[in-house]
Amino acid sequence: VWMLVFELQPHSAAAAEVWRSDIPRALKGLQRFQQQWESDINVEDRAVSGANMVREGLSIKYSDIFQVSVPPGESLGCSVGGLINVGGVKVTGVSRPDLGWEVGDIITAVNGLPVKTLEEPLDITVKNLKKNGSALSLVAGREGPPLLDNLENKLKAAYVAIDDGNLPDLEEVQAKIGDLKVQAASTASATSVSPEAMRRLRSEIDKLAKLLGPIAKTVA
Repeated sequence: VWMLVFELQPHSAAAAEVWRSDIPRALKGLQRFQQQWESDINVEDRAVSGANMVREGLSIKYSDIFQVSVPPGESLGCSVGGLINVGGVKVTGVSRPDLGWEVGDIITAVNGLPVKTLEEPLDITVKNLKKNGSALSLVAGREGPPLLDNLENKLKAAYVAIDDGNLPDLEEVQAKIGDLKVQAASTASATSVSPEAMRRLRSEIDKLAKLLGPIAKTVA
């Protein structure tokens, strides 16, 4: 069961250490771009769309992917609306927040099947699976802030708090964040994206992911 777990602490302390979750989140998002590069981003005749997806995730908004497991016979724990244009259904109500659901989550797959390919609406599919005594495994997305949102300052706060001389040079990491933002904006704004532009974009993603790797491991 996927759950969000919070440790109660003073608001100022929680806000000050947001980097503990946001730096690993940024790395995970970059790794997701790497994994999707050939299948969803650098696709022939759809490179502009792919570049815009990267730019949006880096600088506008990003949807984190998570899984919810529901044992046989138990309630799904949420109500859903109809299929929307992102290929999923939106959670419109939550009866079991203990499973991790929030209103606005987008369910994109159930038991390995993409929601957009289901022959029946998701609620009917779930009902049929439950009748058969099947456990449910759902994949969903939750919209949040962009991956690089104020990341330079979060890294600075992390470096001050951790004081680990073995981490990558802070100024180099901050510079690579800027390089990736510029490359993503430039690539996404083109009316026709060249293979070379996509290669440069992928290269900047790879460079920053490599630098963030040891940092994310240290702060997690």
